[in-house]
Amino acid sequence: MNSKKKILFVACRPPYPLDTGAKIRSYHILAGLCSKYEVDVVVFREEVHDKEWQRTAVQLGIGKLIQLENPLINTSATGAMFLKAVLKQLPVTVLKYQSIQLLDTIRELIEEDYSLLHLEHMHLAWLLHHINTPGLLYSLDAHNVETQIAERMCDMEPSLIRKAALALHARNMQKFETHAFKNTHFIMTVSNEDQSLINLKAGSTTSVSLVENGVDVDYFRPEEICLTGERLNLVFVGSMDWLPNIDGVKWFAEESFPLIKEKYPECTFTVVGRNPHESIAELAQRFAGIHITGTVDDVRPYVNKASVVVVPLRYGGGTRLKILEAFAMGKPVVSTTLGCEGIEYTNNEHLIRADTAEEIAVKCGELLSNHNLSNQIGNKARELALESYSWDSIIGTMLNSLEMHLDYLQKR
Repeated sequence: MNSKKKILFVACRPPYPLDTGAKIRSYHILAGLCSKYEVDVVVFREEVHDKEWQRTAVQLGIGKLIQLENPLINTSATGAMFLKAVLKQLPVTVLKYQSIQLLDTIRELIEEDYSLLHLEHMHLAWLLHHINTPGLLYSLDAHNVETQIAERMCDMEPSLIRKAALALHARNMQKFETHAFKNTHFIMTVSNEDQSLINLKAGSTTSVSLVENGVDVDYFRPEEICLTGERLNLVFVGSMDWLPNIDGVKWFAEESFPLIKEKYPECTFTVVGRNPHESIAELAQRFAGIHITGTVDDVRPYVNKASVVVVPLRYGGGTRLKILEAFAMGKPVVSTTLGCEGIEYTNNEHLIRADTAEEIAVKCGELLSNHNLSNQIGNKARELALESYSWDSIIGTMLNSLEMHLDYLQKR
């Protein structure tokens, strides 16, 4: 007789291929749950990589895999969607994942003997308004504190009209998140900072557990660099359809990179990431030495050829897997304070922190010209990744914490 607890895992999209930070985190959370529990999965289908995802689901040991259609999943928010969100008093980023088919599917499935309904992202927490099954526990993986991101976007927005719209979105998200945090039994959060923010909003029966982002330290590892001739190459890695990444890359390209080029004319800047926004693609025409790759099958060759990995983010939330991957490959990182938020590091030992365009240019220049310093910081970064950010140890801790809370909550 199978004595494993059953979990229903619900995600916005399949956590495969591992081409975004959100998918990487979701994949490792799911793989960890599958190693200990009987897990059924409900996701919105993505046709492009569907065959690979279904093979991966079998390899993970998923029980039922139910994939639903959602025509809005890969669309950007429109004016009509924003107006609809305002009328419903919902965040527009949540609206695109509302689906009667999803709700009906979940209601039907939870008639079975599940111990836990797990929602993989705040965007699915609208389900908590419609499901109230006695004895069923709810968990949520909060990849970010979405209200914080919305407020930071609002602060950065120069247009008064867009600022007003973002302020309204932030207020709706604040209300939505607070309801979710108060009505969830177990919340996973990526950083101490996020954990503190969520604890302020969570209900008295909610357990908020730190489950940091991690890195596969065997997959991302230092390699010998084989280049023809000496090159000075700055690299950014990240999804280029995400607004904080778009803003950060444009800011670096326009404000910091020209200062670096004055001193190091041969220096290049490579932007590695899927779906580059039009304004990002244009950078390659505007500035000599900037290369935009678009989607790549494997980011490691690009990171391997980096002299410095830059993370010039000015808003956002959570923690950056791009930094942990660079750490694991022994690469020096120059990041804004916000860019490395949530990572336990020592400045000037594991990475170099800089917050103005001029300071970023200076710090990149120091690493480009001082190979001993570059190697020293890269080696320390690799050590930190091995000691603190291996997915194996992080998921092991997560499973122990979840099991403890499941047992406690079910006995109450």
